[in-house]
Amino acid sequence: MADDQTPSMPDIPDAALKQKKSSRISTVWVIPIIAALIGGWLVFQNVTGEKAAIEVTFESASGLEAGKTVVKLRNIKVGMVKNVRFSNDLTNVVVLLEFKGISQERLTDSTRFWVIRPRVGIGGVSGLDTLISGAYIEIDPGDGGEPATRFTGLEQPDIYQRGNPGTRYILSSNKLGSLSRGSPVEFRGIRVGEVARYSLVDNHSHVDIEIFIEAPHDQRVSGISRVLQ
Repeated sequence: MADDQTPSMPDIPDAALKQKKSSRISTVWVIPIIAALIGGWLVFQNVTGEKAAIEVTFESASGLEAGKTVVKLRNIKVGMVKNVRFSNDLTNVVVLLEFKGISQERLTDSTRFWVIRPRVGIGGVSGLDTLISGAYIEIDPGDGGEPATRFTGLEQPDIYQRGNPGTRYILSSNKLGSLSRGSPVEFRGIRVGEVARYSLVDNHSHVDIEIFIEAPHDQRVSGISRVLQ
């Protein structure tokens, strides 16, 4: 009689249940990721954006520091001092300016620069804000002209600049008297302008005094107008 044996079943390993990880990104990370992308784009734009660079020569670098002194247009920062060095003959200083938001073509030979520092005169004290913020360079874009990269800065701030309407006039006088830069020009006791600058003429026969009359008061000036000190 043959043995009645039931064939044995092979051992089957127990199945392990594994939870499938979700590939979906949690909404908690959405905002930080978007913020990082925007920040990266702004950094990229700042690095690759157009930056105009020019050199301005001044007699002195008083108050000017590389990486700190800013360039302003009507009290809005438009550039920064990147370097300050002597000219080749050591008689002047050359200041390297870098602009952001102003194209190289907009800086023409009609553009002017001067340094704003605290100044005391008969007309009062000017540049008081620089006592806290430090000296800064003012730019007057001018009107028209050919693109340029080298400029000679003004040693005295100019009263007239683009966006400040008015008219310049030259007065001739035998002497300067008590006038100085910033002295007020008044009409019936109301200030309508000020003295911009003055100088002796070439033959020293008289003094030229430049005044600036603000608009709309300049419309009242005519050939028969008289100026009294």
